[in-house]
Amino acid sequence: RIVSVAVLDSTNEVPDDSLWESDLAEAISYCADQGAKVINLSINDRRAPFKGPRQHSISAVVDQLARQFGLVVVTAAGNTAPLDYLPAKVADPAEYLEHLLAFDRAGITAPGTSALSLTVGGVAATFATGGYASTEPVEKKAHGRPGWPSTITRIGPGVGGALKPELVQSSGTTGFDPTRPSVMDGELNVTGAGIVPGRLLTKNIGTSFAAPFVSRVALAILGRYPEFSANLVRALILLGAERPWDGAEIDADTEAKRVSALRRLIGFGSTSIAGALGVDDHRAVLVAEAEIDMDAVHIYELPVPSSYFESGGSRTLDVAVTHDPPTKLQRLDYLGNKLEFYVVKAMSTDEVAETFARMAFDDEPDVAASDGDESETDQITENSGSKESPKISALGSKRIKMNIPVKVLSLGCNQRASRSFTQRVLASEAPWHIVIRSVNRWCDDTAKQDYALAVSLRRDPNQKEILAELAAQLQAIVEVRIEGEAETEIEL
Repeated sequence: RIVSVAVLDSTNEVPDDSLWESDLAEAISYCADQGAKVINLSINDRRAPFKGPRQHSISAVVDQLARQFGLVVVTAAGNTAPLDYLPAKVADPAEYLEHLLAFDRAGITAPGTSALSLTVGGVAATFATGGYASTEPVEKKAHGRPGWPSTITRIGPGVGGALKPELVQSSGTTGFDPTRPSVMDGELNVTGAGIVPGRLLTKNIGTSFAAPFVSRVALAILGRYPEFSANLVRALILLGAERPWDGAEIDADTEAKRVSALRRLIGFGSTSIAGALGVDDHRAVLVAEAEIDMDAVHIYELPVPSSYFESGGSRTLDVAVTHDPPTKLQRLDYLGNKLEFYVVKAMSTDEVAETFARMAFDDEPDVAASDGDESETDQITENSGSKESPKISALGSKRIKMNIPVKVLSLGCNQRASRSFTQRVLASEAPWHIVIRSVNRWCDDTAKQDYALAVSLRRDPNQKEILAELAAQLQAIVEVRIEGEAETEIEL
């Protein structure tokens, strides 16, 4: 069932004669009362692009209601006007990227900065131009290529430096010709619901058309698993994300700046139903939901498929963690707590527990494997010249570094990281463990935080199957944990 509610005026603008926060709160509460579990917000207040450091009041309202009602909220990042940042003449299809990244009013607009929501930016779907008019000049070109950021999308980061937008989907884009830096073209648009009476469909551009793609994935997950929490639905959506573009065309002084710009533009990438729910002989998806104390640690043993020990092909580990912390608009530290996750190897569960029990972490920058280089070589991706905390370094080679640093991911409520291995895993490196660490900011020390964990293990299709093996191992693990007094269990 779909409930449709309008909160804008007849000109599709934020109404001036009423309180915007109250209107949106009333609309979301109404939908929740009707039984809605997923709220798609294809609306934005373009008058206030996010510059920080404080959260927008309307985004704070969305966060509060998402937590109160247990909702999956999907927000559009908002649209920017290419003519506001492009030079008078554009010669190269990739030139717009530099200007978009430098434009000081390209920040995400409210309520897209909502910390608990999944914010969706836009990417191009095609590079064909001029298909609808025989008089179009042959010099007309599209800005970018399929999978590149749209010229109209807005970019991160979000409040507190959180990674935003988390996701991107098709939104359409614009083109250019020798006389104009930005031109509309029907073949570069997307097809969506029409606003003209009597016309069901129309072609247009905007992140408002991108957000419903993600809402559709959320509904597919709930359609199959209606008992899943909003946290777990968000985690699975993120687990299904793949980057449609590697950002090689971004003009940056260093690799660290290029990677940071890539995240600001497209986040974790584009998601899909198949990516969120797809399981086959060579891909297993594991999920868990739990409640963690403030400043506590949860440890999950992750069995390594025997196929990972064999040579040939690649092996990929994807991890997504989401939570819904309390928020306060008045505070610069907007989120009441944060979660960190670490992946470690070659340690028993008791050894992992003992290590993290005595380990005190500071706030020094973290280190990750490069987004494009899956070797064990460390690379600073956010704070060039900084060193990893010596206390984190104590794990040494027993820590599996993911492609995005913990210190970057933990700034937000929606986290996803991956690691691919081109060399076989040594038997001595098993088992693997995922450690979830809760860090209290200003919550009551007795508070508890709900969270969700989703993990994907993948192997090349031409390699040995892994699904049946993992199913058998996890059944045995769950039986052992139930005999003990485990707080959580992993489902396959």
